[in-house]
Amino acid sequence: MNKRFHKVILAAVLCVLAGGCRNNIQIEIDSEEKALFLKNERIGIYSDGNGEFLYRPTCTQISRNDARRKFRLQTNAQDTCVMASLDKNPGGLGATVLVNIQYVVPNGVDSFIIDMECSKSEGGKMWLWDKLNKIGLIMPVLQ
Repeated sequence: MNKRFHKVILAAVLCVLAGGCRNNIQIEIDSEEKALFLKNERIGIYSDGNGEFLYRPTCTQISRNDARRKFRLQTNAQDTCVMASLDKNPGGLGATVLVNIQYVVPNGVDSFIIDMECSKSEGGKMWLWDKLNKIGLIMPVLQ
């Protein structure tokens, strides 16, 4: 056997051992709600896979603070908004982050802190999913 063949085999073995060749991480789709959520493209908050409050360019605004890991979506009238604070930037697909969400509507406020999995990331957006409560959040990727 020649030296080139040995180098190729060695490189392949090292790549597998280091995990460096894993281009696709498979995210488990364990519910219909999650499958439905992951088909959505619009920034916003989702419950049971359905949009609750979504970005609409004519009547909502997005703000973000990457350094503080905060995201906000609100109506132009500021009567409805979703604020999300992440404890860290997701490290990639499959990573879990602790998210503090406040959902403000004209008749009240829902506030909760939940663990969310980064289930999808593309086009400058990330899809965060809470399996227990079936809550999804599509938001811009933080830098």
